[in-house]
Amino acid sequence: MRRLSFYQTRKIIEEFTQSIVFHLAILAYKWGGLVGPPNKKLLKAIRYGWGNNAYSADEQYLEEVLIKGISTKGVILECGTGLTTILLGLICEKTQATLYSLENNYDWSAHVKKYLNRLKLNQVHVQLAPIKKFGEFDWYNFDETAMPSEIDLVVCDGPPASTVGGRYGLMPLLGDRIAIGGIILVDDVNREDERLAIDKWGKNRNFNIEWRGTERRGFAILTCV
Repeated sequence: MRRLSFYQTRKIIEEFTQSIVFHLAILAYKWGGLVGPPNKKLLKAIRYGWGNNAYSADEQYLEEVLIKGISTKGVILECGTGLTTILLGLICEKTQATLYSLENNYDWSAHVKKYLNRLKLNQVHVQLAPIKKFGEFDWYNFDETAMPSEIDLVVCDGPPASTVGGRYGLMPLLGDRIAIGGIILVDDVNREDERLAIDKWGKNRNFNIEWRGTERRGFAILTCV
């Protein structure tokens, strides 16, 4: 029988601990009534338990996503799946809003769906959408027939930074479905590609912009008018 190295043993223990912390923190959030974002201590526990810290949204962005999610009664579109998918899924069970999530990575999509099934979050529809070239930019190759005709909130944390054009493809491909008064939350606006994408969007759609966060990792709140 092969003996585990110290590193492997520590990794197994840490993953087990994270799993326990995550499920207890999620239960605590549900028991709290889902009336607002978790308090900072609970949100930190949820984020730690989820793992994937290199790619997970930071706590300030998560708070804003949940605040906007709670007030949305219609349709939410999420670009890129992760912890926000789970938390918005919990909220949608209460509000009966519907979450449509696009994910380009098969393994990660399966990972997120596993948690959605485990928590019985039935208001979430995750669509596997590989990255495809659309002329001068790349974006999710999504099934148009499976997408809603009107979107009230967009949580834009994808596609990956390496994608040609960054997050620009959202507006050319789905911008006409975003409702007047609809909100777009764009993460990672400290990156040049994301700021350029927002500038280009503004040439074809009017919106008010509020910048939040820090120089290291900021986000933008766009309200369509």
